[in-house]
Amino acid sequence: MGFSFSARGKVADMIDLLSDTLRKGEVVVVPTDTVYGLVCDGRSDAAKEKIFHLKGRSFSKTLIGFVRDIDSAKNFGMIADRFFSFVRKRWPGRSTFVLPAKTSLKYLVTETDTIALRVPDFLLLRELNNRFDILASTSANMSGGKSATSFSELPAKLLSQVSLAVDGEKRGGKVSAIWDLIEKEARLQRGNLLFVCSGNSCRSPMAEACLNHILSRSEITVSSAGMNAVNGTKPSIAALQVLREAGLSLPNFSSRRLTREILEESDLVFTMDSFQKRSLLSRAPCLEGAVVSLHISDPLGCDIGYYRRTLENITDAIYRSVLTRIVQ
Repeated sequence: MGFSFSARGKVADMIDLLSDTLRKGEVVVVPTDTVYGLVCDGRSDAAKEKIFHLKGRSFSKTLIGFVRDIDSAKNFGMIADRFFSFVRKRWPGRSTFVLPAKTSLKYLVTETDTIALRVPDFLLLRELNNRFDILASTSANMSGGKSATSFSELPAKLLSQVSLAVDGEKRGGKVSAIWDLIEKEARLQRGNLLFVCSGNSCRSPMAEACLNHILSRSEITVSSAGMNAVNGTKPSIAALQVLREAGLSLPNFSSRRLTREILEESDLVFTMDSFQKRSLLSRAPCLEGAVVSLHISDPLGCDIGYYRRTLENITDAIYRSVLTRIVQ
């Protein structure tokens, strides 16, 4: 059954209804700050099992835990001191962090004792998390299907089997980024990776083509933009030539001028020089810890040999600095 989440005056009643339903061990469909999700009490194994059966999801794929704040997260996962500022700048929000587990909650903790946690930036979930110390969640779709960004996109089969479904109107549509905080450095497991140069005609398109070739199967979306780019232009002829020589391609590529919207959609950014890095961080301080300079000189105006060396330098930088910051 669906209830509208558009009238602010009904939020309190809706939270009461949702809370009562979750306490009975049931599963609900709710909007989140990203897409529509299946949610249940994170301490109810029976409820979590229902989610797996509803989606046709493999039991080997654990669920994500929603918690109210960073202090609550510490009850379930260990946040190393070196990552504390990184996490705090991204919570509440659409970033999920994989942490060493401090709990043994079934279906939330992996066989390697890690747990994925998020603090959603959404009123309904914040209110629910004030009543439950942890909620278990995953996207409200059939396993392998497209995530729902509106109530009308939710599978009828799924809606017919849940106890309660909330219509929260159109959602942002971007699933949460997933960061692995198990190793020495934060590594992006799912999200948007952006290369930035000046004109988006040489270095950043070459880096985009190279990394896309390496990451043939990945949950990371790779793109590029230029700080002074002219929207819609093609890469330089020399850049395209050296890419072809290397067996790489940029199908349907057109340059993009870097905007605030592009930055806000990006999770991990690689600039070609330190000036670009400083400029980006001044525009988007929230990206602190997620912007890296590759120190690649601009080949614009140079001969084809210089472009070939530039591609070699980009490839080396990807193996040295980019692949160490992502989960393949």
